[in-house]
Amino acid sequence: MGFTFNGVHSDFYKIGVKDVTRSVKAEKRVFQTVIGGRDGTHDFTDDTYNNIFIVFSCDYKGQVMEPKNDIALWLSEPGELVLDEEPGKVYRANVYSEIPLTQLFVIREFELTFECFPFAFSVPSQVDADITLQGQETAFEVGGTARTPCVIILTNTGATPITNLRLTHRKEV
Repeated sequence: MGFTFNGVHSDFYKIGVKDVTRSVKAEKRVFQTVIGGRDGTHDFTDDTYNNIFIVFSCDYKGQVMEPKNDIALWLSEPGELVLDEEPGKVYRANVYSEIPLTQLFVIREFELTFECFPFAFSVPSQVDADITLQGQETAFEVGGTARTPCVIILTNTGATPITNLRLTHRKEV
């Protein structure tokens, strides 16, 4: 078990993952106010969510003082986090907390906390298809959990123009 951050897998830096702690759902932002003379509160919630935290319980398997500066640089920039058990999903993530050197190189066990956008995005995918019949459909799946617009890029690789093309968006239930 491990993770890939900014294109580099945790194994590259000899970081092993013993456990992952994360929530099933992001916390919904709630804005409430008390109105005089009325019971309860008035809810102004706007269907938005707070960031989530993905916490890895790690152990360092390398030698003392190996690539500490490389590890620090790797974790210092915001980037894309992919968990080994969710290969089709990408989280926009940052590591804000420090990792003390004594913890990393002496005790060799540490926690790594990524603060992430509340939803996962789908790993970009491409479907290559030849549409040769009238009414023929070509579908592809999006594996993220974020509400995102769809981007479709059509490339004509043939010598004749594409005509009467119709794209349909269908919400799956």
